[in-house]
Parts: sequence; structure tokens; C-alpha cells
Amino acid sequence: HWELNQFTKVRDVLEILLINWPKPLYWIQLAGVYRELGDEKTSYSLTEAAYKQGFLDDKEQQLVTAAQIQIARDAPIKCAWILEKAFKEERVEQTAKNVRTLGQCYMQANEYRKAVGPLKKAAAEESDAILWMQIGQVYMQLDDMKNAADAFEKTVAALKKDKSSEADEQRFSAIMMKGQALIELKEYKEARELLSQASRMAKDRRDKKTVRQWLSYLKN
Repeated sequence: HWELNQFTKVRDVLEILLINWPKPLYWIQLAGVYRELGDEKTSYSLTEAAYKQGFLDDKEQQLVTAAQIQIARDAPIKCAWILEKAFKEERVEQTAKNVRTLGQCYMQANEYRKAVGPLKKAAAEESDAILWMQIGQVYMQLDDMKNAADAFEKTVAALKKDKSSEADEQRFSAIMMKGQALIELKEYKEARELLSQASRMAKDRRDKKTVRQWLSYLKN
């Protein structure tokens, strides 16, 4: 049935197998079939049930998938719990990609202090501008403007060789946010220089208006 792409029949057979001879493999296969059928909700539930029964403990990618599913289910803190446990038990390798996922799960769960460490580790390994931007935003949420300014500086550095329009937008945002952080630190001269630089970079009406508002605020 699988080779014939008859996924509905595959599902029916696997459900019989799962009920009568419940093996870990059948849970994983059935979750995959429901995904093929477009029923992600059931697929997620089966994967989570398999995880809770310990059926994924020796399957690294399946554990990562079980964690990522929690993001799709609007439960990012559960994603973080699964990854933290897997790292601690050495069931999932702490690659830059996996550590990044952990940090972003904590960030989405508003656990900003716990997000910083994993995000910084991933950003240092990948020299990733988007990650440094996120780190800066996390530090701003924590009212740590000094580290926020440093993270936005690293964002700009990571974009140095990228000449794309998307990189230009990211550079503009990083410079603007660093300027805002410096205002909070009362480093007004450097903040003015950055905002003036951002003013020259602004391309659309909205960005130009934002820069003008911040320059006006700085002047006051």
C-alpha cells in the first residue's frame, strides 16, 4: 500500500498493528502517514505520545521533531523542556542548529534570561546576523542596553559582506536599535551619529519617519 501511495490503507493497516501489536516503530510510521494525509494535528499527537512513552529516546532526529512540534502547537516552553532533557541525557547533539532551536523556544516562551545563552552559542558558531539581532532584542527585553548595543554591533559585522537589499534592511534595523540602546545608556553623541547614519540609509517613508521621531526624541 505504501509503494502504491495508498496512504489511507497504510493508515488503516498501521492502526490495526498498533492496537494489537504495539511496537514503537508503528507509532512513528503512523504519525508519518497522518502527515502525508495532511492531518498534522493527529500526526503531532501520535509523535508526542510516542515521545512520552520513551519510544524516541534512541532516535535523535525524531526527538528534535518532537520538540519542534511544540512550537507548531503554541507550546514553545515544552519544546525547550524536551531539548534540555535530550541534551542533558546526551541523546541529541548540541549542534548550532539544535542550540539555536532551544534559544528560540525560550525566546518565544518569553523566558528571555534562559534564551540568551543558547542563542549566543549558536550565533558565535554560525556568525548569524539574524541570531545576533534576536539576542539584541532579548537583551532589550531584559533592560540590558549595554549588551543589546554590543549584539546589534555584531549584527552589522555579520552583514558586512552581504550587499543584498534584505541585508540593507537588517543593517538599518540593527543600527536603529543600537541607537535606541545608546540613548537609554545616555551615550547621546554616538547615538546621534548612528541615527544620522540610519537617516541616510532609510529608503521608504515609514523608515524616514521613524528616524525623524527618534532624532526629535534625542534632541529633547
